[in-house]
Amino acid sequence: MAFADNAIPFSQFASLIETLSTIKPRRVGQKRKSTDDEDGTSLHLKHVQSWISHYKQQFPVGGGEGDGKDARLPLGTVRIFLRFFFPEEGARRRFGMQETILCQHLCALYRVDKRQFDNWNAPSLGQRAETSGCLGTEVGSWMRRKGRGLRSSGAAGLTLGRVDQLLDELAAKCEFSARDVRFSPFLPHPRRSTRAILHDLLAPLSAFETSLMIQLILRDLSPLIYATPSDSGHIAITEYNTAAYKRVEVWQVLREWHPAGEAHYRVVKDLDYVGKALEDLLRDGGSAPEPLPVFGVPVQIPKANRPGTCAVACKHLRGRVAVETKYDGERLQIHVDLTRPRDDQIRIFSKSTRESTVERRGLLPIIRAALGLPPCPFDPFDPLLSSRLASLAGSSSSRHASRFILEGEMVPYDEEKSAIQEFWTLGCAKSGRIVPPSPDRGSQSSCRTGETMSQEREGRSHRWVESFLHLKIVWFDLLAVEAESLVDVPFEERRARLASVVREISGYSKLADSVDIDFSQITALSDLRLRMAHIITNRAEGLMLKPLASRYNDWRSDMRWIKLKKDFIPGAGDTLDFHVLGASWNKKRGRELLLPPSMYTTFFIGLRADHLGARLSKCEKPHYHVLFSTSYGLDRKKLGQLDMYIRSRDPLRFELTGTTFEECERPKGSFKVYESPCCTFTFSLAGDLTTANSRPSIIFKEPTVFELNGAGFQRSGGSSYYELRWPRITKINRLDGDPLSLQALQTTAVDAMRIVTADDSQKLVQHLWSRVSTAVKAPETEQERYDRELRDWVGRLEKADKVGARQSLLRELPTFEQPRSSLGALASLTNLRAEGKGKARESTPTAEQEQEQEPSRSSLRIEETVVHFDLDLTSSPTPASGEPPLTLPSSPTPRPTNLRALPPLSPPTPPSAELASSSTTTNPLHSPRRLVKRPRASCPSVLPSTLPTALATSADAAQPPSQRLRNRHSLSSFSSPTILTVLASLASSSNPPSPSPLNPYDAFAWSFGVSPILGATVLQPRQPCLERENYFLNPLDVLWCAGWLPTDRSVAYAGPRRTGYIFVEGGQADVEVLKQKRGTIVQGRGSAMTVWIVEKSACASMGDWDGEGVLSVF
Repeated sequence: MAFADNAIPFSQFASLIETLSTIKPRRVGQKRKSTDDEDGTSLHLKHVQSWISHYKQQFPVGGGEGDGKDARLPLGTVRIFLRFFFPEEGARRRFGMQETILCQHLCALYRVDKRQFDNWNAPSLGQRAETSGCLGTEVGSWMRRKGRGLRSSGAAGLTLGRVDQLLDELAAKCEFSARDVRFSPFLPHPRRSTRAILHDLLAPLSAFETSLMIQLILRDLSPLIYATPSDSGHIAITEYNTAAYKRVEVWQVLREWHPAGEAHYRVVKDLDYVGKALEDLLRDGGSAPEPLPVFGVPVQIPKANRPGTCAVACKHLRGRVAVETKYDGERLQIHVDLTRPRDDQIRIFSKSTRESTVERRGLLPIIRAALGLPPCPFDPFDPLLSSRLASLAGSSSSRHASRFILEGEMVPYDEEKSAIQEFWTLGCAKSGRIVPPSPDRGSQSSCRTGETMSQEREGRSHRWVESFLHLKIVWFDLLAVEAESLVDVPFEERRARLASVVREISGYSKLADSVDIDFSQITALSDLRLRMAHIITNRAEGLMLKPLASRYNDWRSDMRWIKLKKDFIPGAGDTLDFHVLGASWNKKRGRELLLPPSMYTTFFIGLRADHLGARLSKCEKPHYHVLFSTSYGLDRKKLGQLDMYIRSRDPLRFELTGTTFEECERPKGSFKVYESPCCTFTFSLAGDLTTANSRPSIIFKEPTVFELNGAGFQRSGGSSYYELRWPRITKINRLDGDPLSLQALQTTAVDAMRIVTADDSQKLVQHLWSRVSTAVKAPETEQERYDRELRDWVGRLEKADKVGARQSLLRELPTFEQPRSSLGALASLTNLRAEGKGKARESTPTAEQEQEQEPSRSSLRIEETVVHFDLDLTSSPTPASGEPPLTLPSSPTPRPTNLRALPPLSPPTPPSAELASSSTTTNPLHSPRRLVKRPRASCPSVLPSTLPTALATSADAAQPPSQRLRNRHSLSSFSSPTILTVLASLASSSNPPSPSPLNPYDAFAWSFGVSPILGATVLQPRQPCLERENYFLNPLDVLWCAGWLPTDRSVAYAGPRRTGYIFVEGGQADVEVLKQKRGTIVQGRGSAMTVWIVEKSACASMGDWDGEGVLSVF
């Protein structure tokens, strides 16, 4: 809507900003009363209140018409004020111009040299800044010095309405502006040029008004309102800090216009929409309606607290909290309104509240599929998604509404790896491209190893590697359904309703993994640390802590959401040494710290890469490639010390077209190489570090070494190299540092983000199940590596929390040198602390969940495990009833899934004659102590196709019978239709080993009743008491150990008898064969132990197997 009739002069708004710019900042140690009003209100807010009150008094609420004039507040006043005072808020207007482009237009308009205003942020080798670092201020100062301006014949003073109209016209030329701006019916026809619009905006203005208008176009008034305290860098950094000004917040201004403004803005993140609501109240009067989410208008996204440690996070939390996995992608707010035309039913908003439906059209079919909506012919077609939907026919969500507001995360998903991929691949997934590789020219493509890197080429496309990337949505919140607002509904209820609205589709749609921790319990902190350790070990981004009783955007301190990432925690990030080659003043960071351009705030990281350098005729110099920069990590004191150190080394000023550095000859297609006789090295710049606002302004004569801490590694858009993500400086001037080269960084990054592939799983299973010589120490398996890394992260997190040795969780975790009993072992890791009684039960994942493995940046899925338990091990199995679940952190397959196991149990006593005489058929697999979820893995079987020949090897023949049975072979899935084929081929000369009183697994025996097939999938039983120690290749050995005398045996089993399990897939036919072969009970030793004949599908059940699938009991 155009407000051209708003006649309030623009000069009055400019006078407010000019008054604010004259307020002096508060020095360090100075009392706040000297810079604030008597009632504690900051002077900035006091002047804003006075300006708003003036117009509210001039146009009273509900003012009618007098003398034929409208006495109400001029239409658009509130909205225009909010647009002007907070130009950085919202996404309605984008101008597509930063300082470099705007300088070109200004030079043409004022008819001055084209480089007249280029030095607005010029660095200073002295202590005092030569410029202000603000383009608007520099142009205004130039106008005062020269007494010049634009000549405009008969130009009248601009009004707020006219300026707003011209800014809309200018923003309509940018494709990133909102649709209502780009296609506004109030735009003039034909469209005018940018310079014509700028001329109309700047011609009637004074020097300060020109400065204000330029900063409005740049969408940043902070350098005018909160100016740098001093042009001396030393004074600014030592005598002032970021609290020098008490900044005016959006909610404060809204509250000044109307008391209901703050509540509306908490629900609707659109200043135009809130401004209109307040304006209607001021013009027409009446009571403020209840703020509700509006379809098509973004909802305010909560700002999460960021504590430095797990202990600090716990201080802010009470009661039950959802500990949700944070996925590494882009946030989505999705508005669905089925009452609109089909091509406009879905709108997608980004985290910055900008509508991005067009850019994210690839998500539209996924959204429709997840909500159970019919496909739209206007949306992109995905054949794989269509096939997945066909397989889900009949499993639709319980959707009965026509309007929703949902939130989720858009992540890249690789079908080939069945995993969510790294964040940097998201751009390829959105555009439909395949992933760029990272090899040298002419070498074989490999974007995994990073051993050889390609050279980026400006204006030329990369070579691509075959990939199967597409987008996926991870859902985590529901904000509105129909006309019902869920913003004030507890998160626990919103989460449950979300699960009923969306459905999970393998590879395309899923609910965020989440576990619940009760922070009223004493073990909450250690549970959180262990959960965080699992998250870090699995290369996920972090955690979101959401109290189950919290509202959306809750202001209560104990209900605020908390974001926990490893780089927030001291000592938990990726810490490495790097060479630093140069520095500059960064506009954003400098204004945050209130520092002038004479201070260096950003530092550029170079990595040794001689293969990218140029051959110099006079001498050979080492070459460094400047890959990324960092601006954070140092406090003001250390930053000041570093600035003095840099100046003492007499750095060289760097410009792309300057005379200090010359561009060297280089191989065609490689980076530009810069060299100076005064510099001891040559260097090149990454593609995104060549612009005026991103490149270094000075280069050191010799590199220095910094220690950096980051949150993993990433590859910037279009780059072939991994770099540190979110780098922060931890130490400067490292004389004993070991800086990385470009090649070493790539190797380190790939190793740090190492993904356990299918090949790794195969090697792991082969290692655990094949014969291994006890004389040679086996190499570390992936499971052992995971356990070791998990212990390391628990130790780091406890160190950050200053946990003593007596309270350390490491005492309960096994050392990684301890033997593992199976692929899914580490039962002692999952040690549960229990109070009260409950029944042991785990939630069984669906088949679709078992097939999909996908944490962020890893091929392993982080699952959720909800456990009920009871310490009464003697009770008979009964269904769990009424006990509240203890929700525990989950972990990926094939890794441990519970936080803790029960306290160590005493080894079971071997079955005695008294026990043997009782023919109980109670299923021990249903015992409440069995809490460990057994994973599956896949590997080629090491059993040859000819079983008798393979089993009768010379190595086995030289061993005693008991040892031969201990040498286990890979377990494979079986496809033979009958048990006869295996019974005819298995050797029966080996005797089962005698049970050990120290081994709890020797009370059980198990086997498969069908023949193994070479290369089939391993099916590891998930029942806790079934391990490789009690597996027998021949199912008749299980009957023998239980006290039967099979037909192929002549000697009875002499050891204590065992409870047996035989898994078959031939149904009753296999049962009949086993009945014929089981023989008779050995006389004189009482009844035989129970042998359960179970369907093979029961192998996949959890520790709460309840007897389903039992075919017979011997």
